[in-house]
Amino acid sequence: MYSQALKVLTQRVATKSSHVLITGGTGTIASLILTDLLKFLPSVGSDHKVTVLARGRDEGHARERVEGLVQEIIDIPGYCNRSEYEAVKRGMSAANVVVGDLEHGRELGAVLPVADITHVISCGSNTSMKAPLEVSRKANVDGLPDFVSLFAGSTKLERFVHMGTAYSAGGTNWGQDLPSPDRTRTVLDEDDYMRDDDLPELEKALALGQNDHYHNYTFTKGLGELRMRKLARETDIPLVIVRPSIVVGHTGIGCGFSGSIFFTFRILHRLGHCNWPLDYSLDVTSCDYISAATLGLAFKDQLAHSLYHLTAGETSCTNWREIAEKMHRHNSNSILEDDAYKGEWPLRLAPEDEDTTPCAPYTETRLPFGKCFRRKRLLESFPENAGLFSYAIRQYEPYIQTAYVFNNRRSLDEGLPQSIPLPNYVHECLRYGEPLTVQVKEDF
Repeated sequence: MYSQALKVLTQRVATKSSHVLITGGTGTIASLILTDLLKFLPSVGSDHKVTVLARGRDEGHARERVEGLVQEIIDIPGYCNRSEYEAVKRGMSAANVVVGDLEHGRELGAVLPVADITHVISCGSNTSMKAPLEVSRKANVDGLPDFVSLFAGSTKLERFVHMGTAYSAGGTNWGQDLPSPDRTRTVLDEDDYMRDDDLPELEKALALGQNDHYHNYTFTKGLGELRMRKLARETDIPLVIVRPSIVVGHTGIGCGFSGSIFFTFRILHRLGHCNWPLDYSLDVTSCDYISAATLGLAFKDQLAHSLYHLTAGETSCTNWREIAEKMHRHNSNSILEDDAYKGEWPLRLAPEDEDTTPCAPYTETRLPFGKCFRRKRLLESFPENAGLFSYAIRQYEPYIQTAYVFNNRRSLDEGLPQSIPLPNYVHECLRYGEPLTVQVKEDF
């Protein structure tokens, strides 16, 4: 869907030599950014160089992991044609893979070609929903300033793009107090949260081991971002922060190489129940949009801002009613037979006391997950994995309950394409994917 934008981008990049460093090379987003870059960037290994930082037992193992992910992407029918396939293979062979991670940012200066790097795309982080604060902070907070400082004084660095998260916006008592029924969305601009003057208060919260985020992941991502921005101002590093919202699937190849987060929608659809109003807004975008937009901002000659939402925004945000109706429509064409909702249709609002009614119609409630969930239906639908699936939904549900929509006007003003709404490509997510249990266990 975004191939034309990538072609235009890489034609512009091709006019001068470059050396791109991508961190987090074994992650879903970073591996797609790498593959998209190799797909369209000519002459990798001569005029253009690519270095990937990835975790592994050693350099050989790190390369094996990165190459395996790239191969998995290009093997999916519909991702690329034959010439693009060969271009990615050639580019990957010429790319340099370095073993390491951002937890040891300062040490990376000894293994990375820092002086030769022209563009950094920093995707590495600890994204675990269950990691304790001390673990999350190592990669997401403590190591980042040391890594960024390696590029202070660089004469070749043109742009340093760091990937944060829009959900660093946080929220007090997530999963406990829901917005009022007549307010289906809360629109946030980039400067509405994680402001520079928030840093002292957040540093204090880190020292006390306290924060108002549902997961340490979003808190540490936001704090790490603020530390980087402070350092960038002091050292004149050309830092740009991008904040994706909820990232689900690929508009062309669905969940063919990652079913992360979409499995939550599949579970809820199978159960025919959600714990928020069906019309609450969901800011969901695709991983191919994030890849195209990140590369676009990394290589654009001039940018008006240093902070951007990479999100659906008000134009392309959706809601659970729209998603569920599209999933219901496409179930007959789905290879994922366990997705089918067997209850009544269309959707309707259920009384809050209908919690234990078996086989009730597709319903919504306004009680948090911990207080209201169709435990009987969960056990009936997934008898062997009820506990695991219950845990998985609880991890993602608070983000949906915020009803946040993130303004994407800045990205559009830079000429980036509008994100495609999830209901427009959910059929691809249903067509390519793995069994629910496999997808859930990959995340948890």
